[in-house]
Amino acid sequence: MANVFFSYAISPYAAKVRAILRHKQVPFREEIVHPLRRGEIKRLSGQLLVPIMDFDGHVVSDSTAIAQAIEERFPEPALLPADPAQRGLVKLLEEWADEGLATVVQPLRWLIPYNYRVTHQRMRASYPPGRADDLTIAAVARAVQLKIIRKHGFGRPAHLLNRFAEVMDYLEAVLKPTGFLVGDQPTIADFAVYGFLSQLEDLDGWETLRARRRVAKLIKTLGGGGAVEVPAQAPAPAARPETYDAHDQALIDASRLRRAKVQ
Repeated sequence: MANVFFSYAISPYAAKVRAILRHKQVPFREEIVHPLRRGEIKRLSGQLLVPIMDFDGHVVSDSTAIAQAIEERFPEPALLPADPAQRGLVKLLEEWADEGLATVVQPLRWLIPYNYRVTHQRMRASYPPGRADDLTIAAVARAVQLKIIRKHGFGRPAHLLNRFAEVMDYLEAVLKPTGFLVGDQPTIADFAVYGFLSQLEDLDGWETLRARRRVAKLIKTLGGGGAVEVPAQAPAPAARPETYDAHDQALIDASRLRRAKVQ
């Protein structure tokens, strides 16, 4: 079976699906879509958004629908509890992560100057070198930033980071002793949270996440996975220890210094 995953390298929703595929050890090929060349996406799915998944000719769009389709085709390990109440809670938390967590993480990624520069660089690194794409991806990144401003407003870095810290406190409090949101195994809700939070690695705000031990453990746990076929431009996130090491401390110090300059 040929499973083809169409994505953007820096999409939280793509990160969610990618991590689920790895967790279930589903063989797949990933195609990184150019933001201005989406004819194949339109032809396959009838719309222009990613991620989409082509299961050997059966095309599914939207990360929630894709996650459900993966669960149906590859039921082990299960990502939805058998208990109806727990299953409903997982679906509710997935919806919160996909929609509510986005209102906190996306401004953090795109509206803090340092984070914007790094996110833009990561986006650019997904495509071949060349002056034309230098200009194209820069324009796309700026358009995304303006869209975030229109949708969420423009907050000062300190406000965005404080709001993120508040939400991380909530998440830390509701994570079970097992390390997951519901039950003793990861569910689709956990992967939805991972999709957004994994995009903050090494950005301002990463040290805030790392200080919440259960949150940090969740991201580390879901960032692993089995050996599957993935492109060179989208490597699996490196696992990190749960306590601060020299690298983490350097990130914390650099982040504090940058914030001191802009506050």
